[in-house]
Amino acid sequence: MRNRAKFILVWFLSAGSTLAHSQTRDDAFSFSRNRRPLPFAGSVADGGGGAISVARLNQVFDAARSSPRVEFTIGPEPELLPRLVGPRRQPGLVVPVPEEPPRAYQRTFRALSQRRDRTDRYDPLILKYSRTHELDPRLVKSIVAAESEFNPEAVSPKHAHGLMQVLVRTAEGMGVRGEALHDPEQNIVAGTAYLETLFRSAWRTFKLGELPYSDAPMWVMQRIIAAYHAGPRAIFGRRGWFRQTRHYVRRVLLFYRSTITDVNRRPAEPRPAQSSAGFFF
Repeated sequence: MRNRAKFILVWFLSAGSTLAHSQTRDDAFSFSRNRRPLPFAGSVADGGGGAISVARLNQVFDAARSSPRVEFTIGPEPELLPRLVGPRRQPGLVVPVPEEPPRAYQRTFRALSQRRDRTDRYDPLILKYSRTHELDPRLVKSIVAAESEFNPEAVSPKHAHGLMQVLVRTAEGMGVRGEALHDPEQNIVAGTAYLETLFRSAWRTFKLGELPYSDAPMWVMQRIIAAYHAGPRAIFGRRGWFRQTRHYVRRVLLFYRSTITDVNRRPAEPRPAQSSAGFFF
């Protein structure tokens, strides 16, 4: 029994000596120790086999007591800090933010920019119900432009109606009768109420707290636009977005960045329909 205890003790001392002889260094820690080997040699047997002399064992114990302590210097190196405590990654955009409209949109933009009587007609309603639901009126007007180009009689192949192309079942869920959807005010009532439910869902999902809806980050706004087109699940985007939805988000953003969606503009002198870059800023 006594030999077994000595064997275990010597084995631990031997392992400690091996650790003392290996010097490692990584990005976060530096390790140093005097690399003097322990004066140990010989065989160890379990039980009644070979044995270590008492004198030799005393030399091992003396060497262990005189060995210096291990010293650690803990703390990340300065260049490692940005990688360890960098900003939290935010979810990606649905589409890159467009810089200017492609040619397919330029004709539409040119025509609408010359029809302010049409594009600005519903600004008081847009402002009224955007304030009711704490929305960005420019976003609401951009959705109107992308959905119907300000035509209150528009009907889609999927039977969405009016300025904001609201489905009957969606309107009824917002407290608006389906047959009233071609009335501009009732359509905007239903569309802005539905838009608020999407914002509320996004704020709850992404834990945006007290941030006003009108100050939504671009990646959140894009997901809400996608959800207005494809349904509430598009807010999460776990499997990406359909090509048609991405085109829709791009179209809304193009209107959002144009002067067509300026809200409550005063009558002004006529101005060129298109800038030299092809975008109405």
